[in-house]
Amino acid sequence: SIIKCLFDNCNCEYIQVNCPIKYCIDLLSIEKPKIFTNFPSGIMTIHKKEKEIMYQKINCYYCWRLIVYGSTRAHRNKYCECQKVICPYIDCKKSFNRIICPHCYNEIYVNDGWYKMGSQIKCNKCKKDFGKILCFSCGRINICKETFFKSGQIQCGFPNCLKESYMINCIYCRKLNIFKKQIPINGQKKNADIAIILLMKYFALFAD
Repeated sequence: SIIKCLFDNCNCEYIQVNCPIKYCIDLLSIEKPKIFTNFPSGIMTIHKKEKEIMYQKINCYYCWRLIVYGSTRAHRNKYCECQKVICPYIDCKKSFNRIICPHCYNEIYVNDGWYKMGSQIKCNKCKKDFGKILCFSCGRINICKETFFKSGQIQCGFPNCLKESYMINCIYCRKLNIFKKQIPINGQKKNADIAIILLMKYFALFAD
């Protein structure tokens, strides 16, 4: 929650985050300018003493308890914006997607984790359309261009990456399939031609 100083000559707005590691009493303070981006990657911090330990924090959409993703530089347990999140608490266990609008930074939640990464979505606050997709190479979230919604082709927008890929959500499990070299439909052309020939031969048997 946002904390606002009650003194008229201050009125500073900030949040404070407790370290989730057992026996650690570190407290992180984050001031107003960063608050209103709504932390697309969750509140991400590195432990002050144990520099190898990192963690991200988000709140469950349903029960509002903290969900912590802890990791080290060697073993990452990373939270990525738009991914399906399942609340770890036994009395909740509900799932959702958490998406931050790139235009107004509104926090958008999709019930039951039904959002498919890369799909177009309309912000319920500013009413603008957008989509977000994870780059398979650098692991950062890109804002989708209009052409992506038509072809599934994406080029990472970060200058030190710029890798290209084609992405398709499975129609059954909704998980994202990534093709690094060519559009998968083109790769199926030969099999499709064989299928058409077999169908033509089948219908020719009943032509008379």
